[in-house]
This record gives sequence, structure tokens and C-alpha cells, in this order.
Amino acid sequence: ILGKVYKEHLFFDGLKKVYQFVADAPESMTTKGVRIQSARKFVEVFKQIPHAVEGWRNLPDEPGNIFIANHLVNHPYNTFPNNFQITLDSHFISSMILYKKYGDPGIRVVRVPRAQEYGHQDYYSKLGHINVYTKESDNSSEAFEKQKVQNKMFFQTATEYIKRGQNIMLSPEGTSLETQDSPGPLKAGAFRLAASINPEPFIVPIAVANFDKRVNQNVFSLIIKEPFRISDYVKDPFQNKEGLSEFLNKYRNTYKGYVEEAIALSEKTASNKINLKLFESVKEDSRIYSKRTMVVDEYLYEENVKKLEKDCVGKKDNAVVFYGSSSFRLWETLQEDFPEHEVLNLAFGGATIDYCSYYFDRLIKPNNIKSFLFYSGDNDISNGKSPTQVYDSFLLLYHKFRNSFPNTKFTFVSIKPSIERSKFIKRIESANKLIKEFLSKEPNTFFLDVFDHMLNGNNTVNEELMSEDHLHLSKKGYELWEKIFRENIDEIIN
Repeated sequence: ILGKVYKEHLFFDGLKKVYQFVADAPESMTTKGVRIQSARKFVEVFKQIPHAVEGWRNLPDEPGNIFIANHLVNHPYNTFPNNFQITLDSHFISSMILYKKYGDPGIRVVRVPRAQEYGHQDYYSKLGHINVYTKESDNSSEAFEKQKVQNKMFFQTATEYIKRGQNIMLSPEGTSLETQDSPGPLKAGAFRLAASINPEPFIVPIAVANFDKRVNQNVFSLIIKEPFRISDYVKDPFQNKEGLSEFLNKYRNTYKGYVEEAIALSEKTASNKINLKLFESVKEDSRIYSKRTMVVDEYLYEENVKKLEKDCVGKKDNAVVFYGSSSFRLWETLQEDFPEHEVLNLAFGGATIDYCSYYFDRLIKPNNIKSFLFYSGDNDISNGKSPTQVYDSFLLLYHKFRNSFPNTKFTFVSIKPSIERSKFIKRIESANKLIKEFLSKEPNTFFLDVFDHMLNGNNTVNEELMSEDHLHLSKKGYELWEKIFRENIDEIIN
């Protein structure tokens, strides 16, 4: 019982920290930078609690779409001392779905706050979201004209974002309800917005359940349904008001079915406990790591891994495999930078070393590998692991690899420093040192140092090497890495 309460406490504490980051974001930081960094922080908060997601295959390949979702009230336990409430369902969609799929959490449409809603406007303005007036904002007669002007601006702003390839997310109800009452009556705004844009964007429906419940007593669940275009159902929604109204009434009933599916997914996950797995212990030089177990969420990266299995695994002979987290995944010019080799990029964003071990048999083992390059560890450290724990995780991955590929070159790319995780610099250095010392005694291995090359003379991270989120590499960062890899090409590949 206390374990569940403590998990709930950690979740609430994580929410407060993200709120504080956004509220205190300096004026010099762009709204996009704030959105991306807050999304990454929300990923760390959400992935530690029970949740289930289905329907990744329904996400359009390209951004520039309208995502709609039923909106749920917050449980009182998740209200901050200043009475501010972070909307869990919409932040979950932004961070765990849109950010993971498109590398950007998208632009949300948010209600202009009531006067008594402390901190609401400041928080969302830092994120650069689009404001709209509803009856919940202000129901006075004076507010009616304001509402018309604001909503006209909403159409213009949202259209500009979508045409630039930005996803828009909103609730067509315009209010929040409890799961069992959701969705409420649907308003026409999202559908008219879609109809007004040429080319017409997809509307992507998402059904959520249980975000209004306590964290320690349920599983948050979400189902992504098949995208559609409003013109397939209603021709000219601006003129055909009766047709649009009829569609909205019918679609609300359809959406109720979606929410019921999400509730069933939550119940299935909770009853079967199918989202948790334990790793078995492994041996290393007769030392048994029997006390070391790892808990992973089967759903978290499953769709990403399935896509890699379908598109990449086993597709190249004599492959130079890059495996690990987003520092490799986002290296878009990898094949161009090493054209003389059959490069196979099997990295997935957000990965820890434990997850890389977990998916090793599916992603790595089936391949014909010439050389193996591995990058991961900074996510482990930001999740609270000590250097020794990171080292233990690495040993598991390394021996998994050696058991399957006893004679193949193995390169560990040092854990990089970043501005976002500068407070962990000492931990990163210690973890790198432990892994380097181990590999120095192992045959056919190499420790490739990028850490030292990314620091200025005063031991701070070179900002030019960092992207806008202060965590991932910029174009110059990847150019530096390509140079370092080239200088050590005989050790890591040839």
C-alpha cells in the first residue's frame, strides 16, 4: 500500500517540477524550446506509471494534422497548492504520442482561463499554445464580441501552423468530463477548421480513459483511431450546417464507443499486468548479477520496435549497426556520412540501456553484422541511476552481444554531455570511466570518446553542438561526431 502511495507522490512531484520549469522558463527561450523540453520531462514522468496505448499504426506519417481527443477532468489529488491543474490527458498525448512520433509535441488549443484560475494563462503562454474563448472562460455579454474576434484569430493562427507542418491538438467538446460521461456534445470548430484548409488535413481521433482517476488505482489508457477527412462525411460544413450538426451527433456516439474501448484496454492491462516484465540474471566472469532485475513497460516502445523490425531488421548484409537511443536515431545523414558501408540504424528515441537489452533478440540478433556501435546511458542517468547501475546495465547488454556475436567489433560511444543534463556531468563522467576501464580489457572492443570533444575550455557544454531543446545534437554536433568517427574509422569499423 505504501509503495503505491509513494509512486503517487513521485508522480505528483514530477508534475510540479515540469510546471516549475515552464513557469520559470527564461524569456530568451523560444516557445518551441519550452514545449520540447517540457515534453521530454513529461515523458520521464508518465513512463513511470501504468499506462497502455494502442493504434500507433493509425498515426499519419507526416505532421500537419488536427488531433482531437475527449477531455477529462483532473483528480483533486493532482491539484497544485496554487490551485493550478495540469491537464494530464492532453500533456500525455503531446509528450507520449506526438513528441515520440514526430519529434515535436504539437500546438494545443487551450481555453482562455477564468479570472480565478491562477497561473493558467502564464503557463500556456510560455508554451506558445493557441487561446480560444468558451463559455467557461467568460459567460458575460461583454465577452461575446471578444469571443468572436479571438476565435477568428484562432482559425488564422491554426491554419498557419498546419500549413507549416505543425500538428494541432484540441478537444472538440470545449470542456472536461469524467471518463464515464465522455465525450460531451461535440462543437463544430475543429471540423470547420479542417474544411477551411487546402489541402485538407487529416483529423486524427484519440480516445482517452481514466486520466481523471488516481494514479495508484488505475491504468491510464489511450487509443488512436483511424484518421479521416471531414469532406468524406460533410460537404462544405460552413454552408451545410444541418449536415454538420447531424454528423456531430452521430460521431459523438461513435466516439463513446472509442472511449469504451479505451476503458476496456485499461481494465485488460490492469487485470493481466501484461505491461511488466523482468529480466533474468546474467553471468560475467563467474560473477552472477542475481540481485539485478529490471522492470520494463512492454507498450512504451513496442510500435517503434515493430516498425524497425518491418523496415530495417535483416535488410542488409555485413551491416554496420548503430544501436541505442535518440542521439543515433536522429542522425539523419548517417548513411550519407558513411557511404562506403552498409549502415543500419536500429536506435529508438528515449531508449535506456535496459530497453536496448530487452529488445536485443528482436532488433540485433537477426542481423548479419560487420561492426556494432552502441550509444545509450544519458536517459538512464536522468532517470536517477547511479554510475554503477549504468555500468551494470551496460554489462548485461555487452554480454548479450558477445554471446551472439563473439568475434564482431563492439564500440561504445561515450555518454555525451548536454546543457539540459549539465547537473549530471559528474555522474556521466563516472559511468564513462567505468565502462572504458572494462572495455580496455576486452578483445575486439573500442571506447569512442565524444564527451571531451563537446566541452569548452571551462568544462561547460558547447552550445553550438546542441539543438534548441539543449539535449539533442544540432547539425554542428553531428558534424563533430562524424569527424570523430572518421578519425577512428579503423578502430570502429574497418
